[in-house]
Amino acid sequence: MQRAHSQAVAELALTLALSILRRVKELDSRVTSGERVPSIRALSPGLMNATVGIIGMGDIAYEFALLLQAFKCRILIHSPTSPPTRWTRPDSRYLQTIVHERVDSLDDFLTQVDLVSIHCPLTPSTRGLIGEEQLEKMKPTAVIVNTARGGIIDEKALASALKEGKLAGAGLDVFEVEPAYGESLGELGKMSNVICLPHL
Repeated sequence: MQRAHSQAVAELALTLALSILRRVKELDSRVTSGERVPSIRALSPGLMNATVGIIGMGDIAYEFALLLQAFKCRILIHSPTSPPTRWTRPDSRYLQTIVHERVDSLDDFLTQVDLVSIHCPLTPSTRGLIGEEQLEKMKPTAVIVNTARGGIIDEKALASALKEGKLAGAGLDVFEVEPAYGESLGELGKMSNVICLPHL
């Protein structure tokens, strides 16, 4: 049951990542509202050969990393509390090894990635882990996905970064205050480059 849950959340994280990277929400809205969008103006980088940063090394992170292999991604890991040998040799929990690079510095990690996917618990040390200062380190073309817990990302800082073009998009399944819907989503709920889901 636990493995099935981990796979389902990992699949959701991948869905959010692809949807944001390929501008699915934005383009669907434009086309269905009557705009004729030439395909040349709808091109986007996608996930193939991207550098993906994963925060955390639990079961969901592992399943997500397995899915990324089909896209030939370079995988960076930021997980200070995980053993250094995790995913480097098969064991009873993680049967398949995953080629990855561990990055101890969160700042160094964030400057390199095209996509960040968060898979760590909410603790005193991870609350507000991604705030204004951290978002400033990321590429303006980068995307962030959170299927872990609300509160790990500073939502006001994220909304500001997106509005100012400092980040390309976000896929969010969790929020600091839940259930999150309608006006409670604030600016994030009004952006074409943000997907908001009800903690699936």
